[in-house]
Amino acid sequence: MPDNKKLLEIKQRCEAAKAEELKRAKAVTSIQTAKDEERLAVYRTLRAKGVKLGKKVHNLPETVEMNITVDAKGKLHFPVLLLYDEFMATDFIQDWPEDGKLSAQLR
Repeated sequence: MPDNKKLLEIKQRCEAAKAEELKRAKAVTSIQTAKDEERLAVYRTLRAKGVKLGKKVHNLPETVEMNITVDAKGKLHFPVLLLYDEFMATDFIQDWPEDGKLSAQLR
């Protein structure tokens, strides 16, 4: 049935869809590789600076992003949760540079 126009048309659409799906899968793989490389850079920076991560002490909502990143200058940026016990209040700062000062954040 190689002469059947309908079948040839369906085959062409299927091949085009397959090529598009392969293209998307390759893009997802490259994004994942970039994320893995970024995580490795963060891990190496943490180790080089002698930073040790402890246990999680406070549960935050799932919608809050808590990522440690390294900027172009090699500085760590991380989330900070400030707890004010006497006032029963908290502040959450998503991007705190490693050389950031508390007084600058509280202004």
